[in-house]
Amino acid sequence: AVTDSRYSATKHRPLTKGFRIFWCMARLLLRFGLLAVSAQALQSGEHPIEKVIGLLQDLAAKSETESKQEEVSYTRFAYWCQTSLKSLGTSITSGKATLDELSSTLESHKKNIEVLGKEVDALTKDLQNLDVTKGGMVSQRTDGSALYVKEEQTLKDTIKGISDALAALTAAKGNVELLQQAKRNVAAVSALVGATATAAQRTTLQAFTEPEPLKAAGDKDDHVKKYSFKSNSVVELLKELKMKFEDELVASTKGETSALNSHSLALLAHDNLAKAKEAAKTDKASQKADAEGELNDAQTLFKSTSDDVDADSTSLSDTQSACSIKKAEWAERTDTRAKEKESLKAAVEILAKVGGVRTEAPSNPVPPPSPVAFLQVSNPRTERALRILRQEAKSSHSKALERLADDVTERVK
Repeated sequence: AVTDSRYSATKHRPLTKGFRIFWCMARLLLRFGLLAVSAQALQSGEHPIEKVIGLLQDLAAKSETESKQEEVSYTRFAYWCQTSLKSLGTSITSGKATLDELSSTLESHKKNIEVLGKEVDALTKDLQNLDVTKGGMVSQRTDGSALYVKEEQTLKDTIKGISDALAALTAAKGNVELLQQAKRNVAAVSALVGATATAAQRTTLQAFTEPEPLKAAGDKDDHVKKYSFKSNSVVELLKELKMKFEDELVASTKGETSALNSHSLALLAHDNLAKAKEAAKTDKASQKADAEGELNDAQTLFKSTSDDVDADSTSLSDTQSACSIKKAEWAERTDTRAKEKESLKAAVEILAKVGGVRTEAPSNPVPPPSPVAFLQVSNPRTERALRILRQEAKSSHSKALERLADDVTERVK
């Protein structure tokens, strides 16, 4: 059995879990005779502890190889963590900057749509007012046209009446019956001219149309002379009135023509204005529709970008968590590997000290005086030692002990 004095040579080492495991292993191997000397081992010229040390050294070499492989794997994973976290961080920063820009764009589109909507409403109201104005213009022109037709007809009737009266006066010279007809015509003219004639003109016409008592046959010449004087005055007056009403008719016609032209020009200007406002309304409505489409696109892009930022943020959090866990596991694994190496080294030193063998080749090799060899695995004490070794590997979750038990089993067959 290994005594405490033998262990005291290594008591400067910390009692790590791995060290205690391999110390236990060494005690089991010695206690149950796995290292007992046999005749065949002696004939082979090899000390049995050397094989155990060889197993431990092989195990240390395998552990070192696996450690390097694990380090390469973790280095790749750490690089993936670094690049992934950087990429996700850049993507999130860029996405948030895009969201800020899109927020400004959305606000701009909303204000633009509001302004365009007000402009469209104002133009719609202007067009409604223009329709009302046009209706008033058309109604006014209709009334003016009707008034002109009535005035024209009155002037024409007056001029015709004056012309008829002049013809009757001309034909009534010396004829009493025709004179009476001429008087009736002049009376009709007096009624037609009405207030348009002056007071003197109306007096002259009324004086001519008043009936006079007939005188004796001997007074005919005086009557004819008086009639000739009155008729000449009335004729001149009627000619003057006729010229006056003809001038009024011409002026009225010119006025109507001018009114028609002005009305046409006003309607044209009105229609042009209405067309311009209708075109402006159509353009503003089109701009508003485009702005609404751009707003919808910006809102869709905003939602998509926001979803991407949320997804990247979740992925970043998950990646950070996974990388942190893996880093902690790697630190623990690295520490475990270091302790395994330390324990294997300590176990080799203990076995070498107990068995009195070298772990390194001497400068001047000398054959060992009493070579030994392993016992066969059929040895009950060997089987029990291996069983205890496997139980220890299982309870301590040590792959190193498990591999050691496998290697021992293979080598003692």
